[in-house]
Amino acid sequence: MITLFDGILGSFYFLVIMLVGWIYSNQKKGQGKLNYKYYLPSLFIHLFGVTFFCLVYGFYYGGGDSYYYFRGGASLIKYLLTNPFETISVYFYSLENIPPELSYIISWIGKGNSEETFLSMKIASVFSLIGGGGFLSTSIILSYVSFFFNWKLFTTINKAFYIEKVNSPKLHYILFIPSLFFWGTGILKDTYVFIFSSIIIIIFIQAFNIKKIRFLLLKLFLLVVSSYCIISLKPYVFFSFLGSLLVAYYGKIVGANRLLKSNKALGYIFNFIFLMVLIGILFYGFQSFQSEMLRAQKEAIKTLQGFHDWHTKLGGSSYSLGITDYSIFGILQQSPLAFLVTYFGPFPWQINSPIMLLTALESYFYFYLLVIGLRKQGLQLFSLFNKHNIIVFSIIFSIVFGVLVGITSYNYGALARFKIQALPYFLIWLSSYKSLKA
Repeated sequence: MITLFDGILGSFYFLVIMLVGWIYSNQKKGQGKLNYKYYLPSLFIHLFGVTFFCLVYGFYYGGGDSYYYFRGGASLIKYLLTNPFETISVYFYSLENIPPELSYIISWIGKGNSEETFLSMKIASVFSLIGGGGFLSTSIILSYVSFFFNWKLFTTINKAFYIEKVNSPKLHYILFIPSLFFWGTGILKDTYVFIFSSIIIIIFIQAFNIKKIRFLLLKLFLLVVSSYCIISLKPYVFFSFLGSLLVAYYGKIVGANRLLKSNKALGYIFNFIFLMVLIGILFYGFQSFQSEMLRAQKEAIKTLQGFHDWHTKLGGSSYSLGITDYSIFGILQQSPLAFLVTYFGPFPWQINSPIMLLTALESYFYFYLLVIGLRKQGLQLFSLFNKHNIIVFSIIFSIVFGVLVGITSYNYGALARFKIQALPYFLIWLSSYKSLKA
């Protein structure tokens, strides 16, 4: 799976990226930008994380969904080099709509594959082309892209806080999340979703907090593409993400229209439309969540072709919330327990393997931050009032998404992978007890 050439090429990319990162970070630090002291350590830990990920997949697990996506993407590149125009046209088709004369290009896809699998392979093919067709080298290129948007998320939020005189000294924590640099750097749907969701919130923050939008058409294009990809890969992530953003930025969205100050009727109409849009998002989001529940239940009763199944086989990392009613009322009943399991599990009595111990240590650090936050602010830590929009979003999304993945995951291996979308914002929330106006 990882050949000698792939290892050499991957090591070359690793060293080149680190060298360029070292030069770049030193240049920025020389300009007085102190935050760049975190740049090189975070870059290294992302590249190291994906290297470890590939070694585990390649030599211990011997395959899995990551390698399957890569192999499909590499096959597309193979056809691209021999039949460029025909292959490029395949990128604009779904599996069901590919013309018969082009079906040979995707003959390597099994009959049971889904549209999200096909999209994952298309995305992997782009990085495979840049990475020279090796599994390790392709993963390292993707890891750098994941790091880039994680760094961009950090600097964008930091700049928005600075402009509005909000102090958040622990913000750099989001650059060093263990689960993220393992599960959020390899060729996985979770990595793609993290990248695309980061693009959306970066543009959102810049529009409402930084108020200096450059390259508007490019950013609108990125918003459309990112939204489409998240909906195609994991729609419940998109709807929970977008719903949380709209609620958190409601005041600024309404306040952006100057007519509301002088025309109450227009204000009521605008509020009504906004409310209907939000209800629609919640409705479709809940539908996608129920679909995810059905998919998760089917996967739970068969052999899973993913790394999280390895956890279960090693020592039984599965858990049960005892939920049988997946209506809104049934989910709300179990939501506190689902939230606790997502961010603070596995608990000490559930640890029975080294992998679970590492996951638990990370979770205990979150619990430590929660205790500190509660000691400093009490229940005000959960309040949405008198807080920055980014913090309000972080609270809402952390709770909503934490409950959803806690209910759907079934085992801690899968949970460690699914929850990475919310971990940066969960850390922002937990450290927000120091986020006070200067």
